Amino acid sequence: MSGPGLSTNLPATDAGVAVVLERVAAQEQKIAAAGVALADAKLQLTDADAVFAEAKARYQIVEKAFNAARDVYWKDLDAHRRVQSAVTSAQTLLDAAVREMDVVRAPLHPVRRTPLEVLGHIFEFYVDHLDLFEKTPADFRRQPFILAGVCSHWRRAALLHTRIWAGIDIRLDTIKSKNVPTWRTYLSTMLARAGKAALSLRIKRSREAMNYDAPLVKILHPALQRCHSLHIDIYRLKKKDNILPLVQAELPVLRRLRVEVTTLTLECDTEEEDRMAEFFHHACFTAVTSLSLAGSDWAVQRRMALCKLAAQYMGSTLTTLHIELILDINLNRAFSGSMHLFFAGLSLCSELTCLKIDAAFRLQSELAELCEGLGTPSKDAGASGIWVCPKLRTLDIGGCSFARECDQGAIAVMLERRLEAANNDAVAAVLRPSRITRVVHSRSASSALDAAIRAIFSE
Repeated sequence: MSGPGLSTNLPATDAGVAVVLERVAAQEQKIAAAGVALADAKLQLTDADAVFAEAKARYQIVEKAFNAARDVYWKDLDAHRRVQSAVTSAQTLLDAAVREMDVVRAPLHPVRRTPLEVLGHIFEFYVDHLDLFEKTPADFRRQPFILAGVCSHWRRAALLHTRIWAGIDIRLDTIKSKNVPTWRTYLSTMLARAGKAALSLRIKRSREAMNYDAPLVKILHPALQRCHSLHIDIYRLKKKDNILPLVQAELPVLRRLRVEVTTLTLECDTEEEDRMAEFFHHACFTAVTSLSLAGSDWAVQRRMALCKLAAQYMGSTLTTLHIELILDINLNRAFSGSMHLFFAGLSLCSELTCLKIDAAFRLQSELAELCEGLGTPSKDAGASGIWVCPKLRTLDIGGCSFARECDQGAIAVMLERRLEAANNDAVAAVLRPSRITRVVHSRSASSALDAAIRAIFSE
């Protein structure tokens, strides 16, 4: 209750006395209530003290039991460790005794008593053989080294049996400049341990030729003298390729050969041509689509012979052929024989779509013989009515030159004959050639020839 302010320095008035008494009464009520609350709290504290005393007593009992149990645990743990250590020591002694027994009994083991020659033959069954038409397992190169690394006895057997080292698989794609020394060591080791055994060799390269391929080819080249099985899988083989020494090497004991290459370029004017011809005799070409035969003018007949040999094995897949025919007038005596070989090869190229010819025609007879062969169907027995290169669509004569004596109109006549044959519905479709749709002109071609070709294609 609010009231006028009181002053302790003045005697109380009647109104002030009333106010004080009223406040005193209210405060006495609060004191009485607080006293009751305190009495209740003390009673509760007494009860809590009793409960706490009981809990403390129980805790002390449990704590004593825990300490006792912990002491027992540590004693048991220590005892367990001592027993475990004793077991480990006993196991160590047992293992040592077993190893010692192995050493004592080693001379009596059947493998120890097996002659090294017999053990080597067993190894030969373990090592995978290099198959021309099967992929080698991932650990193929490591297999002989794994055998030789088992023990000294197996190492002696592996080193004495040369045939387990005779399979060599080289993936040139994995060879970089930094690991060439490693590969050289690997090849040298394999060839040395193979001794005089017949080699099985696979070389694969899906990239372009690199300079660091040459040292490896140099190591392999002499070993081809005893190579029985050779698989060359090259994406693109060009003249002066690092792999060419392997193609041109002597292969006196070769029995199986597989060559996979999509683009083959050979410069045929060296003494190795006879070896290359022998190579084609053995080769099994499975993927060549483009062949280029170039070289000096004096080697034209050899080049045509090589073309015929190559066509026997790659004619079914060959789609592009680039060939140099003749460049020197002094060699025209050999031209007729060369053309016979040339058309014998072309007759086997059933899938050829692009033919590029580089030649210097000095005589009309030379050009006429070429155009006659391309412009008339075959009259040979068994192939009568079949055109040379029936799927030919592009004729590239951009590298040809013509003397004044040559009637270039023979080219237009040849193109017109093939066009008429392609459109002749009276002839069975299998005997009709495809239309030549593109001709690459020579710079030395006459304007009359250009006009005639344009007229033919405009029909």
